[in-house]
Parts: sequence; C-alpha cells; structure tokens
Amino acid sequence: MASESPMKIWLIKIGLMKYSALLSGQGYTDEMDIFMLNERDLNSVHIMDTRDRDTILNAVSQIGISSWLKYYKLQEYEQHFKRLGINTLAELKKRAMCDDMMDELEVMVPGHRKRLVVAASHICQPVPQEVVQPGPHEVVQPVPQEIDQPASTSQARQPLAYGYWAKSNEMQTFETDFLWVDECKIKSNICGHDPIELLNCMVDTGSEVVTIKKDILPELNLQFLQNINSKGIHKVEEKPLYRGVLVLGSKEIEVDVMPDSYNSVGCNVFQKFSHVIDGRGHIWLDSGS
Repeated sequence: MASESPMKIWLIKIGLMKYSALLSGQGYTDEMDIFMLNERDLNSVHIMDTRDRDTILNAVSQIGISSWLKYYKLQEYEQHFKRLGINTLAELKKRAMCDDMMDELEVMVPGHRKRLVVAASHICQPVPQEVVQPGPHEVVQPVPQEIDQPASTSQARQPLAYGYWAKSNEMQTFETDFLWVDECKIKSNICGHDPIELLNCMVDTGSEVVTIKKDILPELNLQFLQNINSKGIHKVEEKPLYRGVLVLGSKEIEVDVMPDSYNSVGCNVFQKFSHVIDGRGHIWLDSGS
C-alpha cells in the first residue's frame, strides 16, 4: 500500500477505487490534488454519476484541517484554526485568507503567511478586492440591472454566501456555465435535526421553486402542499410540492420545495438578495429589505 499514490489510497478509503486509473491518468495523484478536487475537475475527467460525484465532493469537504496543514508543513497552527471553528476543508472554504484572518490565526512568520495564502487560494473564498474604476480605453462588461455592484469594499455589505461558475450535468445540452452556491441549507421539521446543507446548488433563474435531491426529503419532513405538473428539461411530470425554509448565510426565507435529481434555487430566492457577479464568481449580499 505504501507504493500507491495518495489519490488511490484515498479513493479506496471512500469506496471509489474504480476511478483511480481515470484520475491518475489525468494527473490527479497527489494529496494536494485531493484537497482541490471540485466540480470542474470531475467534469473534466467525465465522472458523471451523481451519487459518486456527491461521495467524492462530500469526502473532500470533510477532510480534516490537520491533514491539510500537515501537507503544507503548517501543523503548528492547527489549534488556532480549531479555535476559530475551522475543523474541515468545508469550513475552511467559507473563509477568506486575508491579513486579519491570519492575525487571528496568529500566523506572524512572513514565510508561513505567504505559504498559507498560496495554499488557501485553491480552497478559500477570494479575498474581496476593491473595485478599480476603468481607464478611458478599457471595456467594461455590462452588468444586469438586478445586480447591485458596490462602488468599493468599504461600502459593500457583509457577504452572506459565495458562488462559482460551472457546467451542469443535468443540462449538458447547454454550452454555457451556470452559477452555483454551496452555502444553502434547508431547515428540517424533525425535532433535533440540524438544517441540511444543499451541496452543489445551482442558481436556476428560470424556476420559481427550490429543488432538492430526492434522497434528502426523508430527513426534512416538510409540509406537503399539493401535486403539480412540473415542466422539466425533457418532459412534464407530476411532482409533489412542499413548503420549507431556506437558510442562506444569516437569512431565512420561506420557499416552495420540489424533489428533483439536483439541488437548485430559483428566481424567487435570487431576487431577495443583492448580487455581485463577474467572471470569477458570485457574491450574495443582504438586500437590506
């Protein structure tokens, strides 16, 4: 086993060794490759099975912060990360590794700060940058009117969630990338159950409901409303409609929920927030209403 690549050992551990040759053949062999695995990587190597994709991405998100720090020889800061509630890569992903953050982590050695910034750049949320006004010969891409773009970070509201661009497995006929957000949760009506996180949640502005994967429903015990005819990508079919509460950052919104093969939020959710969207990603802001 010692001669096997870290990727193969990890895939064996999560029960998906069948993808070892596929991933290693495309250069995904090192422990760092595991830390950085995301939707785009799985698309690029054509891992399309929804259950397997979820298994891989969930396993990546649950990797302990101690393993990540040890790889970059920064394990001396483990207790500082855990003191701030950063125990897994999923929790690290939600943070921006800015100077203030590193001060909180008590990372004062310049070389360690630089190494941490480089390592975190592949996982963490981007550090907000001040918007620079274009010069007289620069072309500015138009921004849709419903998007509020702050003039500077000093005027910007605190981000509630971050999103990214990626293609959809369920809509492979579309060449364009879609916006996705990972910080969505649905409240469970089962006593004592925490909200369920909707991993890989697509922003579907052509829909008026929140869709969730069918296997999540039993964990929620949502209020049933009625059966409706849902117009999908390829056909119209009858589906149950439920009432639920979506949690995005610190905000809670009552929404209509429908089971499907993927997680998504519709235009009714999108319109309740302000947004900054560019080619790099998507920032969700409190609309103030």
